Amino acid sequence: MLENVFELSIDAESGSYLRETAKWARYFSILGFVCCAFILVMALIIPGIILRNPDFFQVQSQIQTQGMEVGLVVGSILGVAIYLYPCILLFRFSGKLLQALKTNDQSALNAAFKNLRSCYRFFGIISIIVIGIYALIFIIAMIGMAFVRR
Repeated sequence: MLENVFELSIDAESGSYLRETAKWARYFSILGFVCCAFILVMALIIPGIILRNPDFFQVQSQIQTQGMEVGLVVGSILGVAIYLYPCILLFRFSGKLLQALKTNDQSALNAAFKNLRSCYRFFGIISIIVIGIYALIFIIAMIGMAFVRR
C-alpha cells in the first residue's frame, strides 16, 4: 500500500470536468458498440453479394471467391473482437466514474480508473504490435529491394 504524500480531493470544478469526461467516454463507447454491430452486419451481408456476383472482385475461380468470403468474415469478426474490448472498458470507466461522483464512493472511483488504465494499456500494446508489424514490413521491403537491384 502506498503512503499518501498528497491529500487530493475532487472539488466542484474537477468533479464537473470528470462528469463531462465520463459522458464523453460513454458516448465514444456506445459509438464503438454501434460500429462493431455495423461491421458484423456488413460481414454477414457482403459474402452474399460476392456469391451472387462472382465478378465483384474480378477473381478467377469459385475457390478464390470462397477464400475471399471466408477471409472477409473472419477478418471482420477478429477486428470486432479486438475493438470491442476497449469499448467495454471505456463504458465501464464511464459508469463507475459517474457512480463514484454521484455517491462519493472511493472504491467506484478506483474501479473507474482501473478500467481507464486497462483501456490505455490495451491501446499501448496494440500500438506496439502495429509498429512492430510496420517495422517488419519495412525490413522485408528493404531486403526485397536489395535483391531486385542485383
